[in-house]
Amino acid sequence: MTPRRDESASSRRAQSNAVAVVLILGIMMAGAAAVVTLGATAINDTEDRLSEQRAEQTLTQLDSKAGLVALGEASSQRIPLPSETGDEFAVDGSAGTLRIELRNRSDGSTPSWGDPLVELSLGTLEFDNGDSRLAYQGGGVFRSGDGNGTMVSPPEFHYRNGTLTLPIVNITGDGSVGNTATVTRTGESRLFPVGTSANRTNPLDDHKVILTVESEYYQGWGQYFEQRTDGGVEYNHSAQRVQLTLITPIGSQTYENAVTTTAGDFDVQGSGNVVKIDAYNSSEGTYSSSTRTANLSVTGMVDLSGNFEISGNVTAEEFECGGSAKVSGTVRYVDSFNGGCAIGDSEQISAVPTTPSIAPFVSENFASLADEGEAPGSTLTAGTYYADTVSGITDVNTTDGEVVLGVEDLTIDNEITVEGNHDFTVFVNNSVDINAALTTADTHNATITTIYGADGFGATVSDEFVGSIYAPDLTSTITVDSDLYGAAIAGQVTVQNGKDGRVHFDTALEAKQTVPEDASIVSITYLHITENGIEIR
Repeated sequence: MTPRRDESASSRRAQSNAVAVVLILGIMMAGAAAVVTLGATAINDTEDRLSEQRAEQTLTQLDSKAGLVALGEASSQRIPLPSETGDEFAVDGSAGTLRIELRNRSDGSTPSWGDPLVELSLGTLEFDNGDSRLAYQGGGVFRSGDGNGTMVSPPEFHYRNGTLTLPIVNITGDGSVGNTATVTRTGESRLFPVGTSANRTNPLDDHKVILTVESEYYQGWGQYFEQRTDGGVEYNHSAQRVQLTLITPIGSQTYENAVTTTAGDFDVQGSGNVVKIDAYNSSEGTYSSSTRTANLSVTGMVDLSGNFEISGNVTAEEFECGGSAKVSGTVRYVDSFNGGCAIGDSEQISAVPTTPSIAPFVSENFASLADEGEAPGSTLTAGTYYADTVSGITDVNTTDGEVVLGVEDLTIDNEITVEGNHDFTVFVNNSVDINAALTTADTHNATITTIYGADGFGATVSDEFVGSIYAPDLTSTITVDSDLYGAAIAGQVTVQNGKDGRVHFDTALEAKQTVPEDASIVSITYLHITENGIEIR
C-alpha cells in the first residue's frame, strides 16, 4: 500500500518559503530606505556646514572691504555672495544698539551732557540657514546659535593704555541681498570730543565710561570685551545685553621704580652736591648695608648733566646726558637718545609704561575719613583720623593696628619715628611739607608709611623721609630736597641737588601693593568716537 503524502506539511513549507522571501525583501527595502534617509540627512548636514563655512568666509571678506568704506578709505565696494546662499543674506538696519554713558566716579551721578553720550543703532548683514546665524555688525563678524554666541572677527573697537578709539559702524538698509552686496559710504560724524562743547573734551575728568551693546550677538561682543580690555563685563542674558565698564581693579600692581613721572620731564635743579638714585632692601638691613638696582621711569625728557648718578636703569620718552653724569644700567628710550655720558647700555622701545590715575581711590577714602575719622592729636595710634590741616604730630604707633589719616594739608614739623609693623597710611587732598624727619623704628623700612596724593597734590621733602609718596595723577608734583628712602611717584618729580636731594629705592616695596588689589581706578582718560555710516544693498 502506497503511503499517503502529507499535503498540509508541503503547503506549510511553501507558505514558509514565501514568507521568508517577503521578509528578506522587506528587510532589504527597509535597509535601503534607512540608507537613503541617513545618507540624505548626512548630505543635508554636510551641505549646511559647507553653506555656513562659505557664509563665514564671505562675511569675513565683507568685513575687510566694508571697513575700508566705513573708515573713508573707499567710497564703495562690491562683494560677491555665494549664489546658492544669496537669498539667505539680509540687511536689518535696526538690529542692535550701542549706548555709551559717562558717570562721575566720585558719586556715581551722570552729567546731563553724558546721558547718554552716544546711542546708535548698529544694524546687521545677516546669514540665516535655520540652525545658526552669522552677522556682520559694528565692524565685526559674530555667530549665534543654540543659546550661545561667539566672535568670528573683532569689531571696530580699539582700547589701549587708557584710550578708547571707537569708530561706530552704523549699517543702513533693509531686506534680502542678492548675489552681490554693494557697500556705500553714507557719511561720518564726530561724536567725541566735540570742539564746540565745553564738556565733551579730553582728557576725561574723574569719569568712568559704561558701554552697553544690546544685540542677538551680545555674547560675541562680550567675548571681545573680555579678551581685549581690562574692564568689567556684565551680561543680561534675558535682555540679550552686555555691559562694559572701564573702571578696573588695579590687581597686583607693585612698586617698580625709585622715581616715576607720569606727565613731564625729570628735573635736577641746582648744582654742587651729587644727586643719587640708588636702591637697597630694608628686609636685609639698613641703606648702608644693602645695595640693589634702582629704576627711573619718565613720561617725558631726562636731561642729565653734572653730578648725577643712577645705580640702575632709565626709561624715558627722550634721553640726553653729558659731563660727569653716570647711569650704570640700561637707558631705554622712545624717541631720541644722546648719550654724552657714561652709561651701561641703550635700547629703543615703543612706549614708556603708563601709571593709571588713583584720584577715585583717594577721593573715596578721603570722603569716608571726613565722615568717620576722629580729630587727630599729637599722638596717633590704631584708628582713623581726619582734619583739614594737621601739624604738631609727635608720635605714630601702629603696634595695635593700622593708622589712617585724611587731611587737606599736612605739615611734619616734629621728628617722628613710626613704631610698630602695621601701616601708617595718609590721604592728602592738597599738600604735604616734610620739614622734620619722618622715619621708622625698623630703620629705613619704607613699606610702613604711604602718602597718597589727589589730583593737584604737591609734596616737598625737606628732611629725611622713609616711605612712599604715591600721587600719579598728571598735575601732582614732588620736590625732593633731602634723602627720600622709598619711592616717589607723581606727574612731575624734581630733585634739588644743591640741597642734598637723593632718592634711595627700598626694593622691599616690590612685594607691596601700590593700592589695595580691590581698589578701582580710572582706566580711561581719552575718548575718540565717530559714527561711520554705510549702506548695504
